[in-house]
Amino acid sequence: MSCLAATGMSVADMRTYVANGQLGAQASQEQIQLLTEQERRLALEA
Repeated sequence: MSCLAATGMSVADMRTYVANGQLGAQASQEQIQLLTEQERRLALEA
């Protein structure tokens, strides 16, 4: 969680990330989308 917070990820997105992790492979596509969106946000800030 601290790594996600360090990227500036919102608490809501961190909760989604953790929930998806508990769902396993069935949530993998949503997990990829979540992380891709965070990567995009970080790129805009750079």
